[in-house]
Amino acid sequence: MSSAPGIRQTRAVAKARFGASVAFAIVGFLLAVWLVHIPAVQQATGISKAELGTTLLALGLGSLISMQAGGLLISRFGGACRCWPGTCCLP
Repeated sequence: MSSAPGIRQTRAVAKARFGASVAFAIVGFLLAVWLVHIPAVQQATGISKAELGTTLLALGLGSLISMQAGGLLISRFGGACRCWPGTCCLP
């Protein structure tokens, strides 16, 4: 039974691929829901286009910074248990 480790590895890769796909699908869905509501949020809050643009830029910069920090944490502690808590923190 020399093929058993290969089968286990294939199952582990398939499981990881499925988990990553689900995480990306959730993030994509939440982003799509948020993007279609931006004009309504702008009208409801009464902010200008400049203020909205600055806020969206700050969100992007915050994401960039948190991705860099997340990369450092994953390289130090591993990534297996870091994906789902991060996905659950999304609005």
